[in-house]
Amino acid sequence: MDEEFALTLDGMSVNQVYEQAIKAQLPASEAAVLVSSWIFQNFGKTKRTFNYVQAFAGAEPGCAPTFQRQFVHEDWTDGESVVQAEETSGELGFNLRFHRIETDLDNLNTDVKTALTCMAEMRLALRALLDEIRAELNRLNADVFDTTPQSSGPDLTVKIPPYINLIDQNKFMGTAVINEKQVGMWQTPQGVMMLPQTFVPSFGQDDPRVADPARFAKFTEQQRVRDAFNGQEVTKESMIEKFGNELTDDGILVRQLVRILPDSATYPTVDAMINDITERNAAVIRTTPGASQAVATTLGIAQTTTDIREAGVDQLSAAPANVRVALQRQGLETVGTLADASPQMIVDAVKAEGLDISAGDAAALRATALTLTQIGKFNL
Repeated sequence: MDEEFALTLDGMSVNQVYEQAIKAQLPASEAAVLVSSWIFQNFGKTKRTFNYVQAFAGAEPGCAPTFQRQFVHEDWTDGESVVQAEETSGELGFNLRFHRIETDLDNLNTDVKTALTCMAEMRLALRALLDEIRAELNRLNADVFDTTPQSSGPDLTVKIPPYINLIDQNKFMGTAVINEKQVGMWQTPQGVMMLPQTFVPSFGQDDPRVADPARFAKFTEQQRVRDAFNGQEVTKESMIEKFGNELTDDGILVRQLVRILPDSATYPTVDAMINDITERNAAVIRTTPGASQAVATTLGIAQTTTDIREAGVDQLSAAPANVRVALQRQGLETVGTLADASPQMIVDAVKAEGLDISAGDAAALRATALTLTQIGKFNL
């Protein structure tokens, strides 16, 4: 650092502070963080530019492999080749052959040791770089925390997380797993934000609690399934016995779709079993903290609307966009009217608009709507 631009305090420059930290046996990365903190505390906030202190080259010449196989076996011929220990004219002999193999193994062993040493050194270097990133992130978090608005209570001052107001009235897009942790995604005017799962209820139209009833309804719409229970009671046990090991179109075992039912469950028809599955899955959603607000946000329900039946079918991502438009044109405009319709009514409505939908897909769509309507009123 040029002396004319060097920052000094009490006779010490930045370089001297850094050198003292190194003499105290601090790693270079921690020494750099210490110096930056020293500057920050004594000379005020300035725009920071993050650069790694410890160099991390893209390639290390000393870690390149050097092994080249030296031993080349010359084939022997049965009945002609002479097997012997020592080398003679035209024959290397066993001893020399094995010594060359030993040499190759020794050279290979050297390469392996070098590779392991390089991996260990790289691990140490990466750890130092990650420490630098951690220190910088902690400093950024401290800056954000210090600039966060405060609300004063009677006895203490509470810091308000900066994202609380950002997600209000914005669209919940679903959840994802990042670094083995559940996060929620929100569409905001500032772009897509990811927040800890503690702030975002886990819900989406592909949630198993919504998707499973639809999968089961589509599977049981097959004529062979209906014929298997024609005029007979349907039990959970009989459904599993006849079809439990079969797979849905997306690879789910039928036995998994009915696991929410009691073992002794008995129904007069397959449709009654479908209805009970939708009711039980809806009850699970209903009792999940924050789920009703997430359902409302996902389906675009206004704050003044408390009944999911009033939500438009255009919000149901379970159906293609052209099918949703066809349903609206034919009077099935809301989730409620779709839930009240039979699969055949849905098929007829779509066909009236010149489109095709299978009976199974219609049954799945109706089951999705039915599950959602049974969640109940929203506490918005």
